[in-house]
Amino acid sequence: MSFGRNRIQGSIPFGIGNLVDLEVLGFEKNLLLGSIPTSIEIDLSDNYFSGSIPDEVGKLVNLGYLDLSENKLSGEIPETLGSCERLEFLYLEGNLLQGTFPQSFDTLRGIAEMDLSCNNLSGKIPTYLKDFRSLQKLNLSNNNFEGEVPTQEIFTNTSGLSIVGNTRLCGGIAQLNLPKCPSNLNTKAKLSKYVMGSELSREGDVYSYGILLLEMFTGKRPTDEMFKDDFNLHYFVKMALPERLVRTQLF
Repeated sequence: MSFGRNRIQGSIPFGIGNLVDLEVLGFEKNLLLGSIPTSIEIDLSDNYFSGSIPDEVGKLVNLGYLDLSENKLSGEIPETLGSCERLEFLYLEGNLLQGTFPQSFDTLRGIAEMDLSCNNLSGKIPTYLKDFRSLQKLNLSNNNFEGEVPTQEIFTNTSGLSIVGNTRLCGGIAQLNLPKCPSNLNTKAKLSKYVMGSELSREGDVYSYGILLLEMFTGKRPTDEMFKDDFNLHYFVKMALPERLVRTQLF
């Protein structure tokens, strides 16, 4: 639709945002005045749009409202959408979107409502969402999200949060009735405690003994700089734990 070169006067009507089938709009070379609307609204919901969301959406820096829900859109949510820092309402539910939660959404700190439900999104719920103080409604239901659910801000508001249908989520506040997350203790830290710490244990004894066996069978020395010349694991363990290297309870 082009209105160029017509000497049109006045301002651009706000209702022009209701033209949901509009693809091209031109007002070049007219006599328009006033201010450009600070917020743009796009509503293309409940149609049969297919394909991916174009990366060019990120160029709409004044975009405040985007509703592409209930279509047949596929592919990933474009990272460029994170450039729309004035975005307050985002509705992408009821599509065929996949991939993970865009990291670029970390910049959308003014967003109030976000609905990504009923898609094929996966991965972890980003922790930065717990810092979104303006976020009042978040719907991530019926996707494939996994991992721990945060426990701050929107994630404490059970009336504004929906995460049902994501069977691999855990943690969160008690009202969400999710299973506890498995322990994620660092294995290396545990081994360091057993080998270098002052606390002797069955795990430490077996670990040290296993390392000695590995050195004997392979004929290779440890790669650490401290193991030089004739200093080997046998002497190292003997110096570190000269008395109770192996518990008698093991025999």
